[in-house]
Amino acid sequence: MDPPKEKANTIMQYAIQKRDVFGRTVEPVEHYDLLTVIMLNIGNPEEPGADKLLRMLGVLLSGKMKENEKRDILTNEYNIPMTREVEKEVTAMCNLSQGIEDRGIQIGRQETHIDLYWSMLNEHHWTSKEALDFLKIPVNERESFLKEAQKANMAQWQRG
Repeated sequence: MDPPKEKANTIMQYAIQKRDVFGRTVEPVEHYDLLTVIMLNIGNPEEPGADKLLRMLGVLLSGKMKENEKRDILTNEYNIPMTREVEKEVTAMCNLSQGIEDRGIQIGRQETHIDLYWSMLNEHHWTSKEALDFLKIPVNERESFLKEAQKANMAQWQRG
């Protein structure tokens, strides 16, 4: 949710259209107009001038606002009553953004551990067990870690 300033608070639509390149054909629109992509460039919900819908989405998806701030804005600015169901949905949205951030951090750590693991083996001539112990990879997670490390190593080798 951090688009460039010139795209902040905009909505774009992309759709598939038929164009005869060679010859002419008649094709009903419903046969090819099956995909439409809508891009929402949600800006900072705290900046003035945002469209009401985009601001509301920005509030809901914000990873910086606390849950109670979101509830207050939805109640006071959008007149949305905070029923149990709505509160549950707001909590789910808050947990979603936190979950995405946590997953990104987890992936970054995994990639760093894999890079360190191969460095320890190839450059420092450690054994696999020494590297796994040093990285504090739990015994019950070592098999899956080694599979991921092998995949990463193969992908890097293929790239050259």
